[in-house]
Amino acid sequence: MRRSNRGFAGMDVALSLSFDITTGVTYGILLGCDANQQTFIRQQLQNLREMARHPLLLPVLLAGQQQLLLFDETERLWLDLLRVENASGQTGVIVAPIEENSSKNRQRFRTVSKDPHGKRTITTKQITNKVLGVVQLASTWESHIKALIQDTKAMQQSLKRVDGAVIDKSNLEGPARALEESLEFTLHKSNTVLWDLEYINKRAGAQMTAVSLIVFERLCKDFQC
Repeated sequence: MRRSNRGFAGMDVALSLSFDITTGVTYGILLGCDANQQTFIRQQLQNLREMARHPLLLPVLLAGQQQLLLFDETERLWLDLLRVENASGQTGVIVAPIEENSSKNRQRFRTVSKDPHGKRTITTKQITNKVLGVVQLASTWESHIKALIQDTKAMQQSLKRVDGAVIDKSNLEGPARALEESLEFTLHKSNTVLWDLEYINKRAGAQMTAVSLIVFERLCKDFQC
């Protein structure tokens, strides 16, 4: 099992497992975890010690952790897009407050593109770069979440194969049901993140088009088109 970050996501791990169907013992090597991820894995293994014999426990834990990471990145990306829309002024939607002391923050977002003398401090090029960054990251996270959905479905199939292969099923029946529920939850949450990213991508594309039209209008004005 490989979780590559492609230079962006905060998870870059590799997991190798072997499961002895005669003894029910699982052996594994996990590489690439940072300190926080190591602490998370240790705590989960301690809390779920009764499930530790199941060979899919670690893959399921890592899938759930990656889903949470991508959810957080998607939330951060959404806030970035709202800030860009407020800075550019190119939006027909009233943006809801997004932080504490929201009325002050909303006013700040609306006026962030001007200094006290009325001169623009955020250029069209800067806004364009920020929108481009949102589009690029949304595409990156979308690719990650699609891969996670594929992997989650593969793990659901692996659960069935393990159940069919083991000789003594008594120790694995309970853990298998719990892992199946966890995978189903991860799958639903991952699909929700995917839909959010698709929406962000489309809305960022609309913002890019709006900003490009501003640039075109200014060029026409400068060259008296």
